[in-house]
This record gives sequence, C-alpha cells and structure tokens, in this order.
Amino acid sequence: MRHTRSIARLAVATMLLAGLGVAGATSASAQDDGPLQQGHVYLFNNHKNLATATAADQVTGQSSFTGRAFTSVAVDGACPAGTAQTQVVVRLKSAAAEAFWDEVPMGASELYTVDANGHAYIDTPMDNFNLAMIQNFVGSATKVLPLALVCMDENAATLGYFSTDVSIAPLSAPAWSQVTPPGGLPAGNSPAATSTTLTATAQGANLLLTAAVSPAASAGTVTFAEGSTTLATVAASSGQATTTVTAPSAGNHTYRATFTPSDTASYSSSSVETTVSVTTAADGTITVTLVVPAAPLGAPGAVTLAVPASSSVALTGTRDDTNTRVTASAALPAITVTDTHRADLQTSWQVNVQASDFSNGSTTIGAKYLGLAPALPTTVALDGPATVVQAGAQVASNLDSGSSKGLSQAQPLGVVATKGQGTTTLGGQLNLAVPGSTAEGTYTSVITVTLIGG
Repeated sequence: MRHTRSIARLAVATMLLAGLGVAGATSASAQDDGPLQQGHVYLFNNHKNLATATAADQVTGQSSFTGRAFTSVAVDGACPAGTAQTQVVVRLKSAAAEAFWDEVPMGASELYTVDANGHAYIDTPMDNFNLAMIQNFVGSATKVLPLALVCMDENAATLGYFSTDVSIAPLSAPAWSQVTPPGGLPAGNSPAATSTTLTATAQGANLLLTAAVSPAASAGTVTFAEGSTTLATVAASSGQATTTVTAPSAGNHTYRATFTPSDTASYSSSSVETTVSVTTAADGTITVTLVVPAAPLGAPGAVTLAVPASSSVALTGTRDDTNTRVTASAALPAITVTDTHRADLQTSWQVNVQASDFSNGSTTIGAKYLGLAPALPTTVALDGPATVVQAGAQVASNLDSGSSKGLSQAQPLGVVATKGQGTTTLGGQLNLAVPGSTAEGTYTSVITVTLIGG
C-alpha cells in the first residue's frame, strides 16, 4: 500500500536585478503592530506546537543565558485574516508605556503556520535574552519586557500581535522567566503515552499484585480488577501501586491493572492483564504460576522525513551578454530520511520535490523553468544492513529542453534501490533559466517535499 505524506515546505526566492534589504530592530509604536490579540502565549523546547506538545515541553524560565531560550512559541488562538508570516520580538519598553520603542527580533520571520486545532505557532530557532540591544536596555537591574508574536502579511505589514511579559535579569546575574505562564495546555492537546506492567507474587496464602507505570512522573491512580469486579483503587507513588488479594481460590485468575492519570491533558491512561494459576497446598500455602506472553518482535520502526526548520533558498539572477536569458543556481537544503524498520518490515520509499510557479503578486514565472541536479545520497547505517538509495535523474529547465516540465511536476530526489536501515541525506542544486524578457523584480516560489512509501 502506498502512503503519501506531504511533510514540509521550503521558501524559495529569486531576485532578478533587484537589491536585498536587511531587517533589524526598528522604532515601533503600539499601533504599528496592529491590535493586541486575545490568547495565551506558550514557550516550548524541541520545536513543538500546542497539538503535539506535552507539559514536559513547556519552558517558563532559565537560570542562565546559555543556548536557546526556547525553540517554539505557540498561542491558543489564530492570527488575523491575511497573515502570511510571523515573528517573535522583544519590545524595549518599560511599565511607563512610552509612545515609541524598539523591537528586537528573537529569530527570523517564518511562514504563517497553524497546528491541527488552528492555533498559531512559530518554530524558527530563537536567540536568548543576552542580545546586546536587550541587555543595553536592561542595564544593571532586572526589567519586565513584553515578548510578542507578531502577525504580518506577505509584505511584512503587521496585522496584530499576541503578548506575554518576561522578567529579564542583567548579564551579571543571568536569568529570565515568563511572568504569568499559562496554567496548563489547552483542551484537545495530545497527551503523552503511558504503559503499565502487572506482576503477582505469593505472600503465604495471599497474592500481592504490583503495577508499575511508565513514565513514573505521571501521577494518578491504578484500579485493580478481576473480570467485572473491582478489587481496589490505589494512588500511584513513584510509578508504582500495590494491592493484596486475600486467599484466592484454586484455579486460573486473570487480573487487570488500569492506570488513570491525574493530568489527562499531559498523560494518557493504560491497562494490562495477567493470568495467575493458583494451587492450594495441604499446608495452607499456595503455588503461583505466572503466565508470561511470548517476547515481542520489537518495535516495528518507521520511515521519517526531516527538512531544516524555516529553510529558504536565495536565487540571484544574472543576465547574459545578449540579454537572451537570466540564470541562477543555489544548493537545495539538506533533507534527511531515517528508516528504523526492523528487517521483516523494511520497505521501499522515494522523496519527490515539486515547486509552485514564481510570483511577485502581479507577474508569474512558470516553475517549468526551475531545474534540479540531485546530489549523490549518503546513508549512515543503524544496526543492520544500510539502505541503498539512488539519486533521481537530472531535471532541465524548459528553456534548455522544450520537452522538460522542470519542477512544475513532482520529480524524484532520491529512490530506494535496496531496502535497509539508516539515515539518508539527500540534496542537490537548483538551476534556474528564464527568458531574457522576464521583468525585473523579486519572485517567490514554494517547494513541497513529499515522502512516498514507508
């Protein structure tokens, strides 16, 4: 069965005889960013959004300025209509609420993204609060400054913003904290999976049932039952709960342990059964025989695709001496595919790339003029034999080959030749060739990377 999953997109811009601007901190005022939007601001590590994050991913502070302050910012709301990109900034303003202030970007702007529940988020790598402009404003005393997720249209005009206050200490005592972090993840957030195991041991004529819950940090209760009869409900302590069955009768008994988490937004419930054979001896003791199921084959594994977050490619065009064509080339960002399938489930897969037409809002350049030269794939093996992957065929610009459709249709970047395990890195070079009559300007296209199979 073939499964197609569209995983990621790369923003590609081409500049035909146009200048390149550099963004930085600029003076701003309240009306510049549009109206304040209603919603809570969440800070996460590990590039998360509200639909996939757990309580363990949330960051509310740090006792240093080492590394990233956080890697994602999410809100339990959506940006205003017309939003095409977002950016996270720190506003250099005090409680006096001046009419104008500076805004310091914590990272690059990113295409507007929402999770499965329609909540806005941005997962571009973030800087820490030791940036020079921030620390120059903080000085020698801790200050509380607004951290804002700003919603912008395709021309970077601001449409609205979400805000949360952050307390930032000076470099002499590095630390920061979210002044009022959200009390918990919103309803509908995916909880982390738990697992429960159940063992039975004899204690004289009685039977001790012990349930172990993983992860142990998931607080809650364990209900012990036999069939439809509840034996006991016990609070889990450090991931463990026990109960004693008094003098069970001779024969087979099937016991069940069901874990119910206290925090259902962060953790899921889990249940397990085990069968015990009880034989009553003449001396009043019992013999316990535990029925253990066959060992599992191991995790089935999966095929996963990864594209660098917020990837972008700049193509700067050059006209030839006779002004008959404009050409440009740039490297495609590295794309990785990891296959962890066990030997009996290993499968073939391929990665395709396809580009949308370039556009500057009024003029369109067909994606057929964008070609691709796939690079030789490299694979790092895991435990077993490594996957062997072949590069896709070279794709010419339509200007060079009249029968070529370029990247206007899906083209293979890498295809499995021999099934196996490992992490494969794919890449290549984008080659653009357009007619010399193409109008000057900056045009944008989006390349969709698709994993097929696996």
